[in-house]
Amino acid sequence: MKQLVASKVAEQTWILESVSAPISSACEDGWYYIQNGNTLGFMTLEVDSTDTDVNVVLKSDQDDAGKWYVKNLGNGYITLVNSRGKSLNVYGNSSTSGANILVNDTKVDAKAQIFYLKGTSIEGTFTMLTKASNLECAVMVDTNNNNNVRQYTHSSSDNIWTFIPTKAPENN
Repeated sequence: MKQLVASKVAEQTWILESVSAPISSACEDGWYYIQNGNTLGFMTLEVDSTDTDVNVVLKSDQDDAGKWYVKNLGNGYITLVNSRGKSLNVYGNSSTSGANILVNDTKVDAKAQIFYLKGTSIEGTFTMLTKASNLECAVMVDTNNNNNVRQYTHSSSDNIWTFIPTKAPENN
């Protein structure tokens, strides 16, 4: 590390921290922040809670409630469990465009909790398609509704996500 001093400017010391780069090809098991490529917000809980049926939204800050454990099921399929022990879930196992995304208790082989990661033309980004919709809908953000996360028929940049590796939450 080199300290730089500019003339007529008070001395400044820079501290650089190592930051993990986003994943680029396959999503490995592990803890991630999930960032929307359009709004740059992070997927998290509307209210930090261990309850079921808590709404999922985008917020500008990274927090423990916004850490997600990716479990790779193979062939591009994953499940996501948040740091509060709840699974990302399409409400009512709906296949309808516009269905809400929330967290719920983890259920084995529940279609509502299985997502397919499809690479995009942008390096290190994915579209998350929902198995509940038979891959017809993607996880997207509703910017007209408090950055609420829903599934919609995928056709815009609101469905681009970056998985940023992070450490396990403090409570794990």
